[in-house]
Amino acid sequence: MSMNKFKLTIIILIITLISKNGLRAQDLNFNNDNWNHITASYLVDLNLDGNEMAGKMSIRIRKDSIIWFSISASIGIQIAKGIINKDSIHFLDLYNRHYYAQSIKDLPLAIPQADSGIYALRFMQGIFTGNIATGGQFNYENGFGKANITYDSASNSFPPPNFYIKVEGKNPEKAQNGLNNIRLDAELKTVRFDAIPSYPFSVSADYERK
Repeated sequence: MSMNKFKLTIIILIITLISKNGLRAQDLNFNNDNWNHITASYLVDLNLDGNEMAGKMSIRIRKDSIIWFSISASIGIQIAKGIINKDSIHFLDLYNRHYYAQSIKDLPLAIPQADSGIYALRFMQGIFTGNIATGGQFNYENGFGKANITYDSASNSFPPPNFYIKVEGKNPEKAQNGLNNIRLDAELKTVRFDAIPSYPFSVSADYERK
């Protein structure tokens, strides 16, 4: 699997998952738990139109403020990391030394701009906490396609120990780079709730802005 396709997958997942038509931040039950910080690690399996990749993902979340993530290949080499806050998304492709930045207000969100930053952040943190789900499921459809998020219904632990995200594009013949169907399976390995001292993210001068 090429790094360009992997990078495209991350961007498609983020944009699709926070672009639900006609939904406002206050319409979702984001904050029915008592936490301020989450540090967690996951084993992940990614399937892109039948091409599979295994790896590890680490996240650090300060509630309603920032989400930091790092992704490593199964052999332990860090290949990507990023930060999402109320204003923007930043993504580093460490393999190709490319840097991507996107303003939240410029994303195709079907919600008022005044809500867009906190909506995007709370939705993404809600994927990891399970707060966006009802009965272990969250399903929706938007202009990009259909998405389903499913959690381990046998467990009441926080955060959920296992979940998967499935995205099906609406127009296979128009899919960028031939990428249309995405499935991400995540298995929680470690979690902590103490205060997080840092969210390391810097872009060196030799990275190319995309």
